[in-house]
Amino acid sequence: MLVSVFIVGILLLTLGRKLFWLFVGGSGFVVAFYLTAELLPDQPTWVFLLVAIVAGLLGAWLAVSLQWLAVGVGGFLGGGYIAVVLVESLNLSVGGPEWVSFAVGGVIGAILLGAIFNPALIVLSSLVGATLVADSLPLGSGSSIVVMVVATVMGIIVQSHMFQKGKKE
Repeated sequence: MLVSVFIVGILLLTLGRKLFWLFVGGSGFVVAFYLTAELLPDQPTWVFLLVAIVAGLLGAWLAVSLQWLAVGVGGFLGGGYIAVVLVESLNLSVGGPEWVSFAVGGVIGAILLGAIFNPALIVLSSLVGATLVADSLPLGSGSSIVVMVVATVMGIIVQSHMFQKGKKE
């Protein structure tokens, strides 16, 4: 499982803007996996994986078929996931349940992705990819944050370079 999370993280870090369907599908997979594990903790891991795979495939299909809807859904899922991870990583207290952080981050992510699609997609996919990479490595919380920051910056640089190169062609 950790190897596949690492691979999806690397793909999102480097190709998140180019492969929008991967960003939406990957975000759907990650959120569904963690949400299923939270809501059904007594189920075997294969149940979490099955739900996550279905959600990921549905997200990828949505991105290809109904891009306008996928922009909002992908931004919401990616932004929500990033918000929850940041709150946990930085040991912040938001004064409410975890879903509040997810909802606030999700709304911000959806608005950003809808308003400034390419730059927001580059940043969100880099953040989600970096988070997946850091989560898949056996690191302490301090090291994990450093890996997230460095990987995010690298992802933004790589994707921005690819985007600029693509605009010139």
